[in-house]
Amino acid sequence: MAYATFLASVDREQIRDFRDGVTAEVFPNLVVRTSHLLPGLMYAHKEIAAALRRAIDGGELLHPSLWHPLRPPLWIEPQLVADFDPQLRTTWQELLRKYGEVGEGDWYVTQILSIHRVFNDAATHGYGVASFLEAPTDLECARKVVIPMTVPRSVVAL
Repeated sequence: MAYATFLASVDREQIRDFRDGVTAEVFPNLVVRTSHLLPGLMYAHKEIAAALRRAIDGGELLHPSLWHPLRPPLWIEPQLVADFDPQLRTTWQELLRKYGEVGEGDWYVTQILSIHRVFNDAATHGYGVASFLEAPTDLECARKVVIPMTVPRSVVAL
């Protein structure tokens, strides 16, 4: 089953308040939507695949009460985001140098640049990145999935 992944640039204080039960949701600065399958699709390019896997599936458990059949929502701390953002950019640039530029409309380019955009936004503001998988199509499972943020209509990518 393929799921879309929402990556959100979020202030650490909002995550703390959510974890402490002070608030029921977070309000991200920026949200991007990307394919959860992207790292696997880039398998031939090990460095970028590893970086994308870290971006999409990295981090710690956001909250023990949150559930998803594939994996729970995750949180990447601001310092880790700040360290990772330039690594992601460098890895992508090295891939382009090795294989040449790709058109801006290319699906892979759109996906990777949207991931870079949210990590760059978070690093610029001193925020972390929260990661949520979309609810499954199975209604019974979907009812158990809580995404504690308002997903704006202006989600970037996909």
